[in-house]
Amino acid sequence: MTSTGSAAEAVSEVCCVGTAGASDPNGIADLGWRFWNLFEHLAETDASTAIRLLGAFLARGLRRAATAGHGHPFNSGHLSASPGSHVGAVLAEAVERAPAAVLEHVLPFVIAVAKASHADHADGPAMHPRWARPPLLINLELDEALYSAVHDALRALAQRHPSSVVKAVELLASSVGRALSFLACRTYAVWNRLDEALAWLTNDVERSTRGEAALAIGSLLRATDAIVQQLLPMLSRLAQDLIMAVRACAAEAVTALMHHAPEAALELTDALFTGVPVDSHEARTSHILLTQALLRDTERFAPELNRALVGPELAARHAGVSWAVLAMRGRLIPCLPTNSAVLTLAARRGAAEAAANDPTHRASLLPEMFHDGDATVRKAAAHSTLNVASLPPGIADDLIGSFLSRSAFFEHPETLARGLAGSTLRLPSQAIEACRALSVFFAQASKDGRRGYALIQKYLIEVVLRLYLQGDPAIRVQCLNIIDDLYRVDARGLNNALSGER
Repeated sequence: MTSTGSAAEAVSEVCCVGTAGASDPNGIADLGWRFWNLFEHLAETDASTAIRLLGAFLARGLRRAATAGHGHPFNSGHLSASPGSHVGAVLAEAVERAPAAVLEHVLPFVIAVAKASHADHADGPAMHPRWARPPLLINLELDEALYSAVHDALRALAQRHPSSVVKAVELLASSVGRALSFLACRTYAVWNRLDEALAWLTNDVERSTRGEAALAIGSLLRATDAIVQQLLPMLSRLAQDLIMAVRACAAEAVTALMHHAPEAALELTDALFTGVPVDSHEARTSHILLTQALLRDTERFAPELNRALVGPELAARHAGVSWAVLAMRGRLIPCLPTNSAVLTLAARRGAAEAAANDPTHRASLLPEMFHDGDATVRKAAAHSTLNVASLPPGIADDLIGSFLSRSAFFEHPETLARGLAGSTLRLPSQAIEACRALSVFFAQASKDGRRGYALIQKYLIEVVLRLYLQGDPAIRVQCLNIIDDLYRVDARGLNNALSGER
């Protein structure tokens, strides 16, 4: 079947799948896992069609939320913010291949949700609406992944095909609310229209808040060093603004300043964090600035990190990321915690997220996190196996070995299965042990009647066949044994896969 035909059937299913019963009014339990399985399969071969399918799914959520009297489906529950363990990663890969499809099919949804959320919080603090703080780019929830996808697509197209984003940027720049204004600021900076960006910043500051001005300065500093001196006085005032939300926005610009005038940036960092409540570290921009400052002058900013590590949940999670960055680079000093076990739960989760996303230094932290006492920490650590096949062989084998022997494997085997299947490189030597463990897991899941493991089965078949082709006689015997086990549980797609290899 062609991808177009498949997509037509998929869209029909997404838009028409039954109305849920009273016990499941949102249809998430049934439709959700089937949709995301379908989306992942399609995204691997046809990103544009997958994103078109996603657009139909999101539009369906908007319609159902509106019918129920809600502004958008994340608040109403018609869309789950946590649909799966790696939807954000799959979507990010699809954006790289089909940014134009994202603007056509996902941007309208993001605009609708941002406007509805802004209206819902019109009388509250400016940082309360959805996406008022740009998302932390690790272990993304669905709403964060969608916003980041639009952000990345806008900036990619602004550089490759500038005329294709004209209408979108005009719409975003004229919108109210931080979420949409931030997208406009970020796009202006890479659009080769710095004069327009600067004019928008300085000639309109009636419509733009001070926070939006700070975000625009950050975008301009990332694009050029030609106007640093012009922007520095304004940035200095914004970094010491009495409103904490403005300082959070200024933190992004100070981070950008690090690349042009590091000493001035460190002085502004000191000023920005002086006298502010610890929950200021809930902002992603403040977190990134603190991390960069710690890497440049650990001793100077260690007290601020210690303060954030025991702060509110989100602040501590961000601080955990910063702590892990230092730990993985051997930059911890005596006044900082030396072991993740002594961190708070939120800080451990952040540390696990950072370790899972570091390509070379993570092995020193992850084994302990794979059997952490908290499920969210184990889940975050499990994401490290998504790119296991691209790691140096020794590191890959150590990571697989430690993962297989700990509880995170039995909760999230799909991450390892996908990580091994997703690479065209020679598989690490521990891949055969991974396949044996996955085969046992799948057999038990089939025996127990558990659903949702079709992707593990698909990935396992792919990896076993690749191992058979690249392996020595002993490895091939083990592969044949695994294939026999898959036959016993009637693994879907096995016969077709074997026929393709004959």
